[in-house]
Amino acid sequence: MQQSLFRPQSGLMLARARVAMVILFGIWVVLDSDQSARAATEALPLFLLYLAASFSLLIIAKRSWWWDHHFALGGLFVDGMMFVTGLYLTKAVTLDLFGVFITLFAFIILSSATRWNLKITITISFLLVISFSLVGLIIHFFEQELEWAPLLRRLGYMSLLAVLLVWFVRSRPWGVVPRFAPISAFEGHDPLDDLLRYCMSVCAANSGFVTWLEDGSDTLRIVGRSGVQLRQAPSQQDNPFLFDVERRRVLMIEREGRFSTIQGEAAAGVFGDALEGEGLAIPFRARAGRGQLVLGGLHSLCFDDLYLAMGMAEELARALDDEAGQAIARELAMSRLRAQLAADLHDGVSQTLAGVQFRLEALRSQMVAGVASPDDVMKISQGVAAEQQHVRTMIDWLHRGTISSGQRDLRQELASLVATLAGQWDVDIEFDEGGNRIPVSTTLVYEFQQILREAIANAVRHGGAKHILLTLANHTDGAFEMEVRDNGSGCAAGIEPLSIAKRVKAMGGALRFSSSSTHTSVLIQLPGTST
Repeated sequence: MQQSLFRPQSGLMLARARVAMVILFGIWVVLDSDQSARAATEALPLFLLYLAASFSLLIIAKRSWWWDHHFALGGLFVDGMMFVTGLYLTKAVTLDLFGVFITLFAFIILSSATRWNLKITITISFLLVISFSLVGLIIHFFEQELEWAPLLRRLGYMSLLAVLLVWFVRSRPWGVVPRFAPISAFEGHDPLDDLLRYCMSVCAANSGFVTWLEDGSDTLRIVGRSGVQLRQAPSQQDNPFLFDVERRRVLMIEREGRFSTIQGEAAAGVFGDALEGEGLAIPFRARAGRGQLVLGGLHSLCFDDLYLAMGMAEELARALDDEAGQAIARELAMSRLRAQLAADLHDGVSQTLAGVQFRLEALRSQMVAGVASPDDVMKISQGVAAEQQHVRTMIDWLHRGTISSGQRDLRQELASLVATLAGQWDVDIEFDEGGNRIPVSTTLVYEFQQILREAIANAVRHGGAKHILLTLANHTDGAFEMEVRDNGSGCAAGIEPLSIAKRVKAMGGALRFSSSSTHTSVLIQLPGTST
């Protein structure tokens, strides 16, 4: 289960902070009536109007992201006017009352940095600092003498505070979202459906759908959940947006951090007709194509959700890029597996069946000549049983996806196989089983077993060999070599066994092949690092 996404709702938080700030200022004025002030009669109605406006903006922020966006600039203007007017009426540039207005100053900067881009925020900060300076000059020239040191000190503090607040807000990680945990494609899950479930979970959405168009394709894929029936796909957008279906409203964020709105019939084509109520749309772009994820049934939407949607778009693109890379890796692995399986079937099962056929034909000739023996049937039966066990081992490795780890004695493993192959092909195989141990990986043992199967089958089938000499030697540097030499009639000059050559090359070894009318030699040499 994905963790739900934390949605800060900055618009609502700013509105609440404004109300709290105005109420605290009113309480302070009542409790500390000795503070010097000008035009108290004019200031009281202004204060009450500001209080009413603050409560109105709070209600708007709580009920509608659309009107919260449209009244944001008006709220900023009211805050700025109250800052300048309050400084003048209370002479706060010179009195202890300055602390109240530094709070309002910080509030305006935070509100601007949260809602608009860096350029607008710096402009507003500059205007506020200039306004503070102008109010101080007006009071100095028309009202009373000022002490310039405190005024300049406060002006410096305000400037530094503005820089710190802007830096803090703009450096916030707006688009941080939980990481998407993909479900393996081997389990039959659609990556688009997994992404839709992920976004619905972290955003607590009731319904949603995702569209996807691969580059170079004209087929638009649509995946929906919770009964979504899409009659008309929404137009593909470049930036995330909030939408209100009933009121036909769209609030979109651009890459520069600016907001734009769409209303009326133009908005209807943006969000389509599949969902009802309010929701969030997240366009995204991956290496293989582009798509758009639309979520419905969301509550308490805010412009913050657009910043989070930008982070989710990056997460969706990353997840699809990872899935595409994993799909390529799976295809390569499957291609190697098919090639490996084909080689194993050729060198193992196919050659064993050829050996059984070879022995059955020989048995039939013996039966015609009246010299057949029950031991011959037993040898054939033992060969088939051994190959059956070999096939079971291959199937087990395929199920596990890997060959058993650990090391085994190559000489001992080949010795048991030699006895089986000698019976299958009715050939005399000479092998020194008592030599020194050669510990190698299980994978390498398997590869050499397959090479030996192929080499002996070729010697009997193509060269008519009756005697085969198998030698195995290792060296002090860890390298070792295996030679299969037979007394057959050989094969065409220069034609080395392709299957054996591929296996030796894959192991990083060298193959030396020679053939004449009296013998054939297959020599495999592996360096010490291959063990």
